[in-house]
Amino acid sequence: MTDSQLLFVILAIPFVAAVLIVMSGSRPNQREGVTLVAAGTLFFCVASLLPGILAGENPTLILAEPISGLALKLVVEPLGMTFALLASLLWIINSLYSIGYMRANQEQHQTFKSKETLMVKWPRMPGLERLRSMARRAILTRTRVLHQGRLSTDTDIPRF
Repeated sequence: MTDSQLLFVILAIPFVAAVLIVMSGSRPNQREGVTLVAAGTLFFCVASLLPGILAGENPTLILAEPISGLALKLVVEPLGMTFALLASLLWIINSLYSIGYMRANQEQHQTFKSKETLMVKWPRMPGLERLRSMARRAILTRTRVLHQGRLSTDTDIPRF
């Protein structure tokens, strides 16, 4: 596999994984398996670019060339390679942590319930609902204080 093909695969892995995770629906073992396989595959692919980078090569992927001589391309440089290695390694670590965390707390909203939920509306998450209601109360309290024509003090604004 050439370096440009490998760069394309590296870009495609997270998108393919996202589609597979949504398609796995309410099967947590399959969802988490897809996550871990994708994270491990991404790290392996990124790490396989490392010998070329250390040898002074800069792998390039040309995405498009709308005008002759003007190309939209991705070039891997040493600093970008460092970031890619770190990010792909953190995906593995984060996945392992979040799987344990979600299962230990028996979270009901580990992922979206269906493909329609993903496309139409945000999922209802307890933490998100609490944050939304806290923000709504804070805004309403501040609005009420302004309409009554008095200055707000610490007693007028609810503490969360």
